[in-house]
Amino acid sequence: MALGAVVAWLGCCRRGGELSDSADAVAPGRVPAQAIGRWGNRFNQELYGRRSVTRVDTPCGTVRGHTGGLPGYSSEIYTDATGTRSVAVFTITNFGIKERKAATANKALVDAATC
Repeated sequence: MALGAVVAWLGCCRRGGELSDSADAVAPGRVPAQAIGRWGNRFNQELYGRRSVTRVDTPCGTVRGHTGGLPGYSSEIYTDATGTRSVAVFTITNFGIKERKAATANKALVDAATC
C-alpha cells in the first residue's frame, strides 16, 4: 500500500496531475481487491477469527488456536482460555502428522505447554 502510494505520487508529479485525482480513480477498486484477498486467506489458512479457530481438549481444559502448514512442515498456535499461556508448535512433516507416535508426542507438547 505504501509503495503504491509513493508510485502514484511520483506519477502525479511527473505528469503534473493531482494526487487526489489518482486516489479517486483507485478507490473503487480497493473494496473488491480486499474482498478477493480475504477469500484467498480462507483457502490458504491465513484467515483468523471465531470461525477459523481450532479447539483442542487438554487435561486442564479446552485451548483455542490456529493451524496451518505447507508440504514439509506443519504449524499450530494455541492459547488457553485466560490468554496467559500459549504455545507454537512447528513440525517437519509430510502433509500432516500421520504417524501415531508423532501425533501423540505433538499432543503431549501442547498439553504440557498450555496446562
